[in-house]
Amino acid sequence: SQIGQIFTNLVSNAADAVDEKAKNLREEGKSHRGEIAVSIQDSIVGGVDGVAIAVSDNGEGVSEENQSKLFDEFFTTKDAGIGTGLGLSVSMNLAQENGGTLTFSSSASLGGACFTLWLPREADVFSG
Repeated sequence: SQIGQIFTNLVSNAADAVDEKAKNLREEGKSHRGEIAVSIQDSIVGGVDGVAIAVSDNGEGVSEENQSKLFDEFFTTKDAGIGTGLGLSVSMNLAQENGGTLTFSSSASLGGACFTLWLPREADVFSG
């Protein structure tokens, strides 16, 4: 259920990002077809065999100014009353509790944000 919560947060954020870009472009009389991509690949981190799951979108991406704050508790770029600023912070903590990592990069393929969850394959690495 913890890993499910991470995915829920990442996909929900991606959906919000593409929706926000579409809304902004509609105001300019343009359209935007939102895209969210999920990819999974084998990955070794620090000599540990694992799996990397990336959630990418074609939203606006994350400004350089905000990148260093993404995983801070209560940081949000959403309007008041819409975002709590806890999703990525909680997701990072859950990833770490399960022996993994959660990282951000700009999506090379879609142009928006890309969040990658890496988890070890071995069950004994997990905290439960």
